[in-house]
Amino acid sequence: MKPRIALASYIYNDSPLPATYFAAVERFGGYPLAMGVTTEQELPFLLESADALLLTGGGDVDSRYFRQPPHEKSTPCSKERDETELLLAAAFVRAGKPVLGICRGAQVLNVALGGDLCQHVFDLPSVQIQHQDKDTRHRVRLVPESLLSSIFGHVPELTVNSTHHQAVQRPGDGLTISALSTDGVIEAVEMGDRVLGVQWHPERMLEEGMEPIFRWFLGLAQEVRR
Repeated sequence: MKPRIALASYIYNDSPLPATYFAAVERFGGYPLAMGVTTEQELPFLLESADALLLTGGGDVDSRYFRQPPHEKSTPCSKERDETELLLAAAFVRAGKPVLGICRGAQVLNVALGGDLCQHVFDLPSVQIQHQDKDTRHRVRLVPESLLSSIFGHVPELTVNSTHHQAVQRPGDGLTISALSTDGVIEAVEMGDRVLGVQWHPERMLEEGMEPIFRWFLGLAQEVRR
């Protein structure tokens, strides 16, 4: 039976999830389940129904969830989306199920575990890469012996895309940094062998060498399903 992947989230007052997420999950053998607004009462059913959680891209996490005043460049998502995704991220991590956070999803994962964000990376003097340009390709340096490094066969660097202006600043409880851009932005965080957040969009780069992330993620989800 195909592993069931919860895609967080499809909240109706935000933009619909791009088809690239569904296509990536299906391509590597999973069955995608788009999550709507979720409450704590529904968590037991969802944790029983889904084998893994994919936290998707989107607008900014509201800064109140990491106790900062909002930046003038911030464009938050809805309260319902923030609260749903923060709830799901914490619950799936606690349950020991695989979690993959992509772009905003990596930030949600970090905030859910008590970390905070840099709300506008272009305020940092070191930043030179056009991180918010969908046509950008830039290098990230992988931390040796990290989960992310092992997923890609222990190569020292990857070339990634970039469509963000926020990023992880202080990693949340249990998370460690596994990749940095050449201008110092945190590009990936991880926990153990089942939790990974990446700042880029691997689902858009499957033909550019990003298949290993989804093979790893869907492989773990299949183990849970069995």
